[in-house]
Amino acid sequence: MMRPEAQVLLLSADEFYRRFVKQRVELWSGRVVPMTPVSSLHARTAVEVAFCLRQFVGSDGERGRVLVEAGFLVASNPDLVLAPDVAVVRPGRDLPARGWVPGAPDLAVEVISPDDQWRDVQRKVARYLEGGTDLVWVADPEQRLLHVFRPDQPPLTLTAAESVTGDPVLAGLSLPVAALFPAP
Repeated sequence: MMRPEAQVLLLSADEFYRRFVKQRVELWSGRVVPMTPVSSLHARTAVEVAFCLRQFVGSDGERGRVLVEAGFLVASNPDLVLAPDVAVVRPGRDLPARGWVPGAPDLAVEVISPDDQWRDVQRKVARYLEGGTDLVWVADPEQRLLHVFRPDQPPLTLTAAESVTGDPVLAGLSLPVAALFPAP
């Protein structure tokens, strides 16, 4: 027999921060979801993506800021805090020194790990888009593919031989997809 959902403790984003700030977790509709440590291929891919994006935006913040594993308060009541592997926020966004970045990232990048289920990845992409993210990249380092999602547009899958743009978040950005992945 299933237990009634009413007995589940739901957390706000503030309480989640106080309790779990030093742990690798996300908050999904008030429920804490643990995240396992990532593989070296996953980590190396996230570094390559962050490096490419940081080179484009520069250090002055005029084109935006690149963040790695920052928590974003994507939705409230119930609260949803997501931590993309890499994110870009447009210039002028509030980036508090503590707590979660208010709102969804403008560009969210998720790197697929070997044990990730595609339906779970799609669910996370949907939450970003519903929360206001304008561009989501899902990098598959094993297949060397980049899946690109924009609101109200069909998804696009690019191979390492193709290029990806940063529109509408990073106008003028065009990167070879291969540059986002570590050398084999």
